[in-house]
Amino acid sequence: MTASPLLLHHADEMAFLVDGQVVATGTHDELVAGHPAYRSTVLRGDAEAAAAGSTTGTTTTGTTAKDRR
Repeated sequence: MTASPLLLHHADEMAFLVDGQVVATGTHDELVAGHPAYRSTVLRGDAEAAAAGSTTGTTTTGTTAKDRR
């Protein structure tokens, strides 16, 4: 699991968790574009995303095709 944008671009699919529940899935770019709490968590400086909601209790995880072998 990571919230590092440097690593998230390499994952084929992301799962964004809030309080242990998956609230969104998709690629990093899809989640940045469509999920304000995800964007706030991984970009850390996005004022618009921070205003959209709290990121307390959030986790981001991703997998690549290599991980699934």
